[in-house]
Amino acid sequence: MDIYYILIESVGWLATAIFVASFLVKDRSLLHLLGFIACIFKMFYSYHYHVYPLFANWVILFFIEIYQWKTYKKPDLVDKMIQE
Repeated sequence: MDIYYILIESVGWLATAIFVASFLVKDRSLLHLLGFIACIFKMFYSYHYHVYPLFANWVILFFIEIYQWKTYKKPDLVDKMIQE
């Protein structure tokens, strides 16, 4: 086994671990942020192995996770000051 293969497989397993861990958090915003990060790794992994239908699936989920993260994100102090 070469180091490149181990690196790619590590990216795939890291993405899987992040995706599974995202379901264990209570904060919906954090759940979608972790899902967004996992999507980036999974897109890289599926594109590397030329699994384009799965790549397309992760791209769609990527945009859904961004939208959901922005929806559930708690406003920070600057946003609260602007709204007032």
